[in-house]
Amino acid sequence: MTSVQVFFKGTIKSWTHQSWSVRLLRLWLGITFTYAGLDKALDGGFLNPEATTYIGKQLAGFAQQSPISPLLNKMVEHATLVGVGTMVGEIAIGLATLFGVLPFLAAIAGAGLSASLWLSSSFYTTPYFLASNTAYLIMWLVFALSVMPRKRTVSRVLNVDRRSAIGVGVVGVLSIAFAALGNFFARPAKIVSSGSRIVTKKGGGAPDNAIAAISDLNVGSALPIKLASGDPGILIRTDNDEVCAFSAVCTHQGCTVDYDSASKELICPCHGARFDPLQKGKAIGGPTRTPLTELPVKISDEYIISS
Repeated sequence: MTSVQVFFKGTIKSWTHQSWSVRLLRLWLGITFTYAGLDKALDGGFLNPEATTYIGKQLAGFAQQSPISPLLNKMVEHATLVGVGTMVGEIAIGLATLFGVLPFLAAIAGAGLSASLWLSSSFYTTPYFLASNTAYLIMWLVFALSVMPRKRTVSRVLNVDRRSAIGVGVVGVLSIAFAALGNFFARPAKIVSSGSRIVTKKGGGAPDNAIAAISDLNVGSALPIKLASGDPGILIRTDNDEVCAFSAVCTHQGCTVDYDSASKELICPCHGARFDPLQKGKAIGGPTRTPLTELPVKISDEYIISS
């Protein structure tokens, strides 16, 4: 029997010997973690220090308010390496779970990664059930208990037989290949700097740096704008003679924030991050502590202009 046949026969056997409840849990965890790693690989900004979604900026934001902030600050120094490790690690954990390669160790690794993400990004999320990392931590622990060897010796836990050795190689090669392929087809990075020029304007005869006529924006309302980089921005009139503008790219994972006129906050629809425009875009809730990028604007005569 060839190595490939041994590997796939063992994979099929690992599925048939499990209950439907364990199969469902295994399928969900395997697919989700594989997708999570691929999603990072497909994000052109995840490993780009100039991008809004750069792993280093995420770690620095998490470190501002996290019970493991000293560790996160150390990780920022090696952010790209941490990013690559997380990306490949998630894919490897997902594939190992799907293929049944050292499933107990894969489950423990998944639980450890979920715990670290909870301590980093969502430890202070309230109510707690909005933080999915805690749910994944429990799911991985339940899966680990379901595949734990009855005789918990080192040899049983590691179970390094011929198929496991082949499986480790297959998972390792596929994980690196998927990460590399994802980076090759990655989405363009979202790059925004505080000096980004705003290019949207309204009104005939307006100056070159005009964004909108002051009459187009009522007090307490917001106007979506476009930055020179192509990224979305948002302009807010906070008082008769006061305006402010920000990049609308959330500093958590790059979603586009919206202005809520009731709470007078900028809110991310993806993970619930909240920002206060009256405090220069400061993060006041949710999974990030990094403020939005503020853009220089002011009122001049009848127009709101980029200054």
